[in-house]
Amino acid sequence: MANKLKVLLIAPPEINILPEPETSNMTKTIVCYPPLGLMYIASYMKKNSAHDVSIIDARVLRIGYEDLERRIRDVGPDLVGIQATTFTLKDALLTAKLVKKINPDIYVNIGGVHTTVYPKETLAYPEVDSITIGEGEVTFTELADALAGSRPLETIKGIGFKKAKELVFNTPREFIEDLDGLPFPSRSMLPFKEYHSAVSKSKFVGTMVTSRGCPFNCLFCFTKGRKFRQRSPENVIKELKECIKLGITEFEFYDDTFTVNRKRVMDICDLIIKEKLKIKWAIRARVNTVNYEMLKKLKEAGCLRINYGVEAGTPEILKVIRKGITIEEIKKVFSMTRKLKITTVAYFMIGHPTETREQILKTIEFAKSLKPDYCLFTVAVPFPDTDMYKMGFDTGLYKEDHWLQFAKNPLEPFRPKVWTEKLTEKELLDLLESAYKKFYLTPYYIMKNLLSIRSIPELKRNIEVALNLINFQKE
Repeated sequence: MANKLKVLLIAPPEINILPEPETSNMTKTIVCYPPLGLMYIASYMKKNSAHDVSIIDARVLRIGYEDLERRIRDVGPDLVGIQATTFTLKDALLTAKLVKKINPDIYVNIGGVHTTVYPKETLAYPEVDSITIGEGEVTFTELADALAGSRPLETIKGIGFKKAKELVFNTPREFIEDLDGLPFPSRSMLPFKEYHSAVSKSKFVGTMVTSRGCPFNCLFCFTKGRKFRQRSPENVIKELKECIKLGITEFEFYDDTFTVNRKRVMDICDLIIKEKLKIKWAIRARVNTVNYEMLKKLKEAGCLRINYGVEAGTPEILKVIRKGITIEEIKKVFSMTRKLKITTVAYFMIGHPTETREQILKTIEFAKSLKPDYCLFTVAVPFPDTDMYKMGFDTGLYKEDHWLQFAKNPLEPFRPKVWTEKLTEKELLDLLESAYKKFYLTPYYIMKNLLSIRSIPELKRNIEVALNLINFQKE
C-alpha cells in the first residue's frame, strides 16, 4: 500500500438487527444519533496522520447495501473500518463481505464492543483482516500507519490480525487517560443536521461524551471498559462552542453517568452560564448521584431532560441487580426533578433474576407513581460478558453459551434468551405490553402531555413517541 491511505469508516445499515424482546423497533424509529466512535477516530487520524479519511453512516443516509456498494466504489478505499456491536454484528459482517466483493485487496478492520468481548470469533471471519480491541483512536491510526509501511503489525497494541493462517493477538492497549488531549469528533464529515430524537425540542440534536467508563457495578452491565475517566469542564465548553458555530444548540450528553463527579457537573454548569451559551441538553444520571443543588444548577444551565436508570421498583430486586439505590432515593429525586420542571425519563427492566410476577406488577405501579414524563420498559436480557449472563450458568438456567454460538455464526437465525427462571418469555412480553398500556393510556398522562404542548411540531413528535411506545412489535 501507499504511504498515504484512503481510509473509509462505515457505520453499517441496520437492516438485520438482532431481534430483542423489548422496544428496539420503537427506539430505532424515534432516535438517530451519530456514530461518535467513528467520528473520534476520524478526527484523531486527521490530526495525527496524513491519511485521507471519510465516513459513511448508512443509517442516517437511509441506504441499503446496493447504495452502500456504490458509495464504497466511489471512495475506492485501501482500508475500511467497520463499527460493530453484538446487535448489529450481522450487518457489520455483511458490510465486510460487500467490501471484499468490491475488491478483495481492501483491508478490513472491525472494531467496537463486540470485538472486545469476542476477539477470536470476530477475527476468524474470512472477510475480516484485523480487529480493534478497546478504544480505537490511537490503535486504528497506528494500524493505518503500519499498512502504509511505517511499522510491523506486531508492534501495535490493541489489535488482532491474521498472519498466514494464524490468529495473532497483540498486547492490550491501555485506556486513554487524557481525554482532553483527543480532538473533538469530526461532525462536519457527516450530515449532522439529520440526527434527531423525537423527544427533543429541536429539529436536530448533537451528541457528546464528556467522560468514559462507569464506576458502578450493576449486575446487567458489560464488565470491560468500566474504568472511569473524565474531561475537564473547560474542554467540554470548548466543544460546545464549536458545535454552536455549526448551528447545533441541543445536545444529548451520552456519558454512562454524567453526574458521577458532582463538582465537575457544577463547574460545567457554571461555565455554560458564565459564557451565556444558549443551549438545551439532556443527560443520564443515577438518583444517588444528584441532589437539589445540582438539579437546580442543571436547570439554570439549560438541562431540559434527565434520563434516570431506575430498573426496578422493589427493594429486593434493586439489591439483586446491585443497583445501589433505594426506593426512597428514587421517589425523592423524581419529586425534586419534577418540581424544577426538568423532563424526566425513567428506565425500567422486568424479568430480572428471582423476580416474580407480583414484583413486576409492583414495579409497574411504582413507575406510574413517580409520574415521569416518559417511561421506557424493557425485558432484561443477560448480555455477553455480564455478571447476569454468568449467573445464568451458575444457577443452571443456561446449559450452553448461546452468545458464543452466535458470535461464531452470526448469519444463522438467533434470538437472545431472557431470564425465564420465574416466567416464560411470552409471560414477560405480555407484562411488558401491559406496562406500556398502564403507563401511557391513563387519563392523567394523556391530559398532562396535551396541556404541555406548545407547538404543532412538538405535538407531532409527542404523537410519534406515544404511538411507537404503545404499538411496539413483539418479535
